[in-house]
Order: sequence, then structure tokens, then C-alpha cells
Amino acid sequence: NINTGYACGGSGGGTTYLSKTTNAGLNWFLVNSPSAEKWDDMSVLNNDTIWLVESENLTGGVFKTTNGGTNWIVNNTIKPDKIYMYNSRIGFSSRGNTFLYKTTNGGLNWNIITGTTGFTDMKLVDTLTGWKCSNINGTPYFDKTTNGGLNWFNQVLPTGGIILSAAVSSISILNSDTVWAAGGEAFYGAGQFRGILFRTTNGGNNWLFNVPDTTIHLAAYSHVQFINKRIGWAYNSNGGIHTTNGGDTTFITGLQQISSEVPKEFMLFQNYPNPFNPTTNIKYQISKNNSYVNLEVYDIVGRSLKMLINQKQNAGIYKVDFDGSKYASGVFFYKLTVTSGKEVFAETKKMLLIK
Repeated sequence: NINTGYACGGSGGGTTYLSKTTNAGLNWFLVNSPSAEKWDDMSVLNNDTIWLVESENLTGGVFKTTNGGTNWIVNNTIKPDKIYMYNSRIGFSSRGNTFLYKTTNGGLNWNIITGTTGFTDMKLVDTLTGWKCSNINGTPYFDKTTNGGLNWFNQVLPTGGIILSAAVSSISILNSDTVWAAGGEAFYGAGQFRGILFRTTNGGNNWLFNVPDTTIHLAAYSHVQFINKRIGWAYNSNGGIHTTNGGDTTFITGLQQISSEVPKEFMLFQNYPNPFNPTTNIKYQISKNNSYVNLEVYDIVGRSLKMLINQKQNAGIYKVDFDGSKYASGVFFYKLTVTSGKEVFAETKKMLLIK
């Protein structure tokens, strides 16, 4: 809650700590915990129920308390370095990103889930639906489950353009539709790197990306946390950012699939309204599944202003918003490029902003 929190860690030489605050972090005191080399991770359900994990072969295991650290139950049949408990019964653990285990009895027993990776971060929205991310030998994974973790399928993130890396290292879930992810990186040339935040508002069917205020010279964020649709934080070891309006104006918003009917051809429609002030929407249709879609806005001299869409999409009719509040009145162009196998469709249209 707002006053009570826990932190764990250790030196790796047999000195471990589990610390607790009851005054919102102003002061911390040690809580009794078992002997170990170091605590790799923990999951806190409430004031009394805590799980700690350690991956060390000799002393490692899963350690659980239900009375705030007075007594601990030890399970050393597995030795994970990550743990996430959704509730008092259901949870997951992993070791080295490569093994995924699930418990349905609070950690007393663990069953391995084959055919998938472990996790560096995991969040569930209910007992069936959730997301996890991992990185194995430099290859990033970002997956979703809809059957309680038994099966996982890949989430397609925007790539290309300024995006240098689409890796995810941290996840924040608001509800079954809205999920934030951090870890990606954009490259602006001349050695300039910027951290990326990804977001979906339709349960992962489409992911958009945001490069928070490009004057902030922070590379890939390693942690993200939103408490509602407007207020959130993202941090790495060099600093962090905070929003109170759901992300700044560079965030790609308003993508909607308005029809799943398969059109006969690719098409880009005229924006509406046109002229506009300050927002308008752009509609387009995709006639083939698994098409790579790029929709970008340019100024009158052809300079790229904003990447609206840069991802794979299935057949259907889509609509995306463009916010011109940060630009002066004038003529703008928007270009749709769709690549489907060897077929490439490209079309450009003009729009007018009048303030």
C-alpha cells in the first residue's frame, strides 16, 4: 500500500537482506529471512505473504512466508532467479530465461511448461491472460497467453524506421486491453539514442510506440509502471521520466480496426475532416493478412514529421488519428506503404491544417 513495501537483495557472498518500510520508504528495517547467497527476486502478495527465490545450486530454491517473515517454507526442487505470483495459488518462476515453471498451490509444487521461454518480467490480468518478456543470447521474446500460461504466442511490435531495438524488459498492465512495455530503443543519428515505450489498447492485437520527449537523452528504459491511463513512470539506471497525461504528444494514438472484412484491394482514403484543427483521422484498408504497413506524415518540403504506423497487420479496414496541435498551419502529406510478399502498394495524399 502507500506506506508498506519490501526490498530484497544481497552481496552474492552469503549476505542477504529482506527489508521493509512502513512509512513510504523514509526508513527501512530488516525482516527475518532464510540464509542464502543472495536473493535474486521476490513476489509480494500482501503484508504477510512473500516469496523469495535464489538460483544458487547449493542454497537456492523458493522460500515462502505467510506471517511476514517469522517462519519460512522452503522448496529446493527448483532454483529459479525470477518469480511472479498472481495470487496466493497461481504463479510462475524461471531460471536463466530458459525454463518456465507454474504452480497452482502457492509454490509447494512446480510443473515445467515446455516449448516456451522463461521471463525477465511477467504480468497477468486474470488467471488466464497475461504477458511475459525475456532475452536469450541477445534474442528478445515478448509473448501473450490466454490459457493460463500453457501456451504462448508472439506479440508483433513495430520495427524499422528509427526503431533500433524492439526488445521488451518490463511490462505494466492496466486491464485486458491496455498494456505498456519498456525496453526498446530508437536511433536519431550522430550517436543519439532514445528509449521507447510500447502500448496496446486492444489486448495486443496492435502495438504502437512512443519516443518520450526527444530532448530527454535516456536510452532503453528497463522498468515501466502505470497506475492508471494517465499516470506512469519509466526508468533505467541513469534516470527516468514521469507522465500525468498518458504520454506526450509524440505518442502514436488512435489506431482502430473498424472492420475485419477482407477488402478486395489495398487503399488509402482521404483524411477526415479536411481541412482540420488540430486532429484528423486517416483511414486505409489492407487486403492481405500479415502485411507490413507503414504510414508516415511529411511536411510540405518532404521532411518526415511523424510515423503513425510501422508494423504488421492483418486484412481489414483501419483508422488512425493524427494530432497536428504541435505544428503550424499548412499543407501536409501522408504516405501509406504496404508490403505483402513481393507485392508493394504505395500511395500519398494531401491534407490541410488550419488554425
